[in-house]
Amino acid sequence: LPEVAHPLARPSPGLEVVGYRGRRRTILVVDDQPIQRQLLAGLLAPLGFDLIEAASGSECLALVAANPPHAVLMDVEMPEMNGWETCHRLRKAS
Repeated sequence: LPEVAHPLARPSPGLEVVGYRGRRRTILVVDDQPIQRQLLAGLLAPLGFDLIEAASGSECLALVAANPPHAVLMDVEMPEMNGWETCHRLRKAS
């Protein structure tokens, strides 16, 4: 990402994100590192998202086939099948 030239020290009052409007959305978090999945889950669950986790590309493909999420957050570097290949197969299947 590009460098932020003039970062804000603190967000302005009243601009804190605490959730979203509308029906609940499901996000699939795919990462072979459990701590990375937990980090994203810890950020997204309090906002009201339903979360599904997968530890590999093949697990991701199986979960999407059974219950498609609204969005997928994918790690790029994973053993067996990397994130690029997994995304390619997801797009091909849809």
